[in-house]
Amino acid sequence: MYLLATAFCLLPSRSPQMDKRFSLSRWAALPVEVCENIIEFCWGSTPWRYDDHATLYACALTCRSWYPRSQSLLYRNVLVSSPRALSRLISSLRFRPANGRFILHIRIQSDLEKERNNSWIGLIPLRLMPLAKNIMTVKIMHVSMTLLHPTFLIFMSRFQTVTDLSFRFVVFPTFDFFSRLICAFRSLRRLDLEMVPVSRDDPALLHHVVPRPRDMKLHLEQLSMTSDGRAFLTLVKWLLLTPSPTTLKKLAFTIITDDLKITNSVKRSMVSLLQRCGPRLQELDLNVNQVWIHSPELLFLGWNTKLRSFRLDLDVANSDPNLPSNSTYISFTLNLIGSITSPKLEILVLRFHANAEVNRIVRWDSLDSALLGPTFRNLKTVVVTWIHNAPSRSPSRTPMPSRQSSLDIAIHLPKLHAAGVLKTDH
Repeated sequence: MYLLATAFCLLPSRSPQMDKRFSLSRWAALPVEVCENIIEFCWGSTPWRYDDHATLYACALTCRSWYPRSQSLLYRNVLVSSPRALSRLISSLRFRPANGRFILHIRIQSDLEKERNNSWIGLIPLRLMPLAKNIMTVKIMHVSMTLLHPTFLIFMSRFQTVTDLSFRFVVFPTFDFFSRLICAFRSLRRLDLEMVPVSRDDPALLHHVVPRPRDMKLHLEQLSMTSDGRAFLTLVKWLLLTPSPTTLKKLAFTIITDDLKITNSVKRSMVSLLQRCGPRLQELDLNVNQVWIHSPELLFLGWNTKLRSFRLDLDVANSDPNLPSNSTYISFTLNLIGSITSPKLEILVLRFHANAEVNRIVRWDSLDSALLGPTFRNLKTVVVTWIHNAPSRSPSRTPMPSRQSSLDIAIHLPKLHAAGVLKTDH
């Protein structure tokens, strides 16, 4: 497909030396699906793929019938990484204002090592909003907002069409600033946070949560978060003050903890959130480390009676030798699965990262029997993967991770394999 797209885009549209087989009439005879597939391949199927803008531009110049689709995809994803890039984008849209309606996704990215002052980011909503009024996704990466003026929040509230918001390694002056920015997007439904808004090493003032009337306007449907325990506690404390728990359909948490006391607090906070979500929650993804296997009774999923998908990624590869044996990891999983009361569960994905080999693990029979109980009568897909560090032959070499797929796990889960629900990992 790539060679076909490149060949088509490099052919001139009106060259006198062009063979008659490739005349414009021949181009017009091509099925529209073929042309659109070539153009969409250059753009990509995911919103944050690094698009091949040069090839898209070549597609736009190939022929007149290719221009509309190529032009719309050329402006679909916009990357703003510097004041100069912002000025070029604004100049382009002012020259051809009709292209502003094509902008759906915008990524704001800065190099914190090279640019200490990110105040230019405050100009983006002020200058871009009049020209691009259909933006649906905003992704902000590696940006410090400590120097932004408070009016930045007022300008961001003008983006009424934004439904997806993502922060990755973004520094906020206070948690109140963070919550105000989130609530500024009145149509927000999906929120993705990675290592934000605050960490455990920040001053306590940054973790201060104060109820605000604006919090009642937040109605999230999907929430994804990667953080340490303290940041998670702060976020959940704030979320419980909003109506979002009653509207959330999907939760995805990657939580990094190394303290047992904080971990137990995180578990209780998570249970409070899951209880507020109730039957509305349909998908839950949980990625945790070995500290979580202690006090497994603190986690309970019985409130979510309409849960359809549950994914657990348990990393015990760097566990302490004094921690419980490998069978306890299975016990933790059994306790968590046993708390599920949803008869609508269809997808169950379990991934374990450990140093021990799968053949040494005991109590697989308990897991095999538990997943065939009456509660899981609608279970259609079970994926179990065990990833371990295989011992290297040379003592100087670092152990290489190896994966045993569900086909290998089938030996340890014969009942699930016989039932036809055990699938290969993907």
